[in-house]
Amino acid sequence: LAESLLAGEPFAIEVDVDVRERGSPLVLQVQLRDTAGLLVADRRVGLAELGAGGVGPKTLRLDVPEPSLEFGRLRLELAIVDADGVLVRRLADDLPFLVYPDGAGRGLVRLEGTWSVPAKESGT
Repeated sequence: LAESLLAGEPFAIEVDVDVRERGSPLVLQVQLRDTAGLLVADRRVGLAELGAGGVGPKTLRLDVPEPSLEFGRLRLELAIVDADGVLVRRLADDLPFLVYPDGAGRGLVRLEGTWSVPAKESGT
């Protein structure tokens, strides 16, 4: 992940993990928070789902082709948690980055959608 990116610009997060023991299923947790600590996004995936459930070093990558981030300073946090969400190992904490706006949008996330004028229902 770069230190800054343009709103809507694709990005990837790559992390190296070394699973040292078997036990309860492990989960990679990725969180984005704003500067006040408010949770903006949380994504979790089981290491076994990725084919990375066995012991040993692994490289994991999350590709985000169309992020809905519009503008703001954010920080990335990465951790390995167990199936109950209990922290096993913090991989990265407080990695800051900045999203620059690409147009007239305001706010932290893009509000995507399509406007329309619905036909009125026939009245009595």
